[in-house]
Amino acid sequence: MARELDLPSNVRGVVVTNVDPDSGVAELQKGDVIEEINQQPITSVSDYNKIAGSLDPSQAQVLSICRHRMRSFLVLRPR
Repeated sequence: MARELDLPSNVRGVVVTNVDPDSGVAELQKGDVIEEINQQPITSVSDYNKIAGSLDPSQAQVLSICRHRMRSFLVLRPR
């Protein structure tokens, strides 16, 4: 999959396959790779589900992502 998405070989995380434009995560884009949530590494879908399930939805969350071969951070704020 990394080759299909033209990702650097050292990128580890989960690939965003769909984003609901009405959700609080509309800043994410299809094809983004979520590498960390609040400095907690994401290496599998089960990691993502565990960490995402433990988040406080009233607090901002910081995601480390890889998009178009560049790493950046997104701050997702509660609505």
